[in-house]
Amino acid sequence: MSDIYRPIKYRVYRYKFYLDANHYIFTPTGEPGMIHPHTWEFAVELKNKNGDFVMFHEIEELINGVLKPFQNICLNDVEPFNQKVPTLENIGEHFKDIIRQKMDLMNWELLQMEISETPSRSYIL
Repeated sequence: MSDIYRPIKYRVYRYKFYLDANHYIFTPTGEPGMIHPHTWEFAVELKNKNGDFVMFHEIEELINGVLKPFQNICLNDVEPFNQKVPTLENIGEHFKDIIRQKMDLMNWELLQMEISETPSRSYIL
């Protein structure tokens, strides 16, 4: 049988989301750096575990709901980033864990997440 006739085992979907927020990191001497803005891009790759019809807006609303409390603020002022420096890596790890938990409840699997603070700086989880 030709590969074009083989059934699809599962489908992978990629969604993109944006978080507009400020942050600062610390200098090598331990002083707070300058506060500065970013528009972080989150690209998530998801697999629907049961193959049901996909209601895109449900996924979009859920993930936008995770990001909404962090929109247009200084991340250093809110948990967990008031205790953990909001580096690209720490921000990615924090949101990956929350998004993974929420996707599991909806019978979706988070396969990969990429967070970018600029078009040329990304962290892949």
